[in-house]
Amino acid sequence: RRFEFGQVYGATVDQAKVFRDVEPMIAQTLDGINVCVMVYGGGGTGKTHTLAGGADDPGLINRAVSCIFDLVASAEEGVTHEAFLSILAIDGERIADLQGASGPFEVVRDATYGMQVEGLTTTAVHTASHVKSLLASAHQQRGDANSELVVTVTVRTVDTESGESNVGRLTLVDLPPSEGHGATKDATSGYASIRALHDVVGALAQGKKQIPYANSLLTTLLQDSLGGNSKTLMLVACRGEPDNAPETINSLTFAARAKAVKLGKATQRAAPKGPAKAKK
Repeated sequence: RRFEFGQVYGATVDQAKVFRDVEPMIAQTLDGINVCVMVYGGGGTGKTHTLAGGADDPGLINRAVSCIFDLVASAEEGVTHEAFLSILAIDGERIADLQGASGPFEVVRDATYGMQVEGLTTTAVHTASHVKSLLASAHQQRGDANSELVVTVTVRTVDTESGESNVGRLTLVDLPPSEGHGATKDATSGYASIRALHDVVGALAQGKKQIPYANSLLTTLLQDSLGGNSKTLMLVACRGEPDNAPETINSLTFAARAKAVKLGKATQRAAPKGPAKAKK
């Protein structure tokens, strides 16, 4: 079988190399572009490590946060930024706010921000270290590693001279294990989400008019990123052992289907005037 992708990484690649390839997309968050990075793969393939990393070798989430605040710190005079963080897990089609809110939660479409979760904690953040401490606490609250993890950093940029502003959103998603190693219908709470994701990507790749976003909470929440006005990147993690060949082929086949989806050009999102507010 032959597969072609934008980039292929070997087993020894470091986190810094992966981030260097993703960084140009991350930076566009401050330009008012919605950016989404999803990591897909079977259990034990390293997808969670790719996002979270370790103490001495941070993953994409912490590197992306550091990148955003480095850009904020170096912004030209007359431009201000406000950043907000939300962290949620989806387990068994139920949302858990990993910053403590108990709900009720409802996924709605906002005219400016796109798909949002009403009732979810949105914390104003001012430094990368603040975000990292909140992420560390959320990781302890996550519980089931098979749940979906969705980390969102929203940045509102204001030109203080003209009063014009835009809002960009960075969404990083740790998908549940794909079908295969550790991903049976009975054992994995994210099975329904993975099947729904396959259905949505398949419909988009085929150019169908009706896209089944509503088949799961995850695809409902991510519909702007999967088929809307966003720049979206999917990283697929695979195990190299021969015994894992069927799972690897399934993952790469899905990745090829996802690569065939054409989202069109992402455009800048104008923000409403007035100060943004964090939700408690």
